[in-house]
Amino acid sequence: EEFVNVQALKKALQAVCGELRFRQRLISGGQELEDFAGLADVKDLHLVLVPFTASSQEEASKSIIQAIVAGLLEPVETFLREPRNPDIADNIGRTPLGQACESGHLDIVRLLLE
Repeated sequence: EEFVNVQALKKALQAVCGELRFRQRLISGGQELEDFAGLADVKDLHLVLVPFTASSQEEASKSIIQAIVAGLLEPVETFLREPRNPDIADNIGRTPLGQACESGHLDIVRLLLE
């Protein structure tokens, strides 16, 4: 199967291995490939699965909830790429996905469901 870019390959790998694309790192020639990099000239590719960041998860959840309420997509993508567990609730029980649904930010909902 031909993939347009790294992100498309990561999504296909997610379906196979069950790991979020945000936890996947594709390495070629000792360098991490960015999500929108093409794959046409890539000869050797390694998949690295990065564990969730454990430090201050509850505080991170609180700050990402604030970004979601404001409808800010970029901080949510950064949060996921660290990678942080998107299913952890803040100190009052709100999850990023639940808050995105409640706030009506469909672009953020889609991102969290990737």
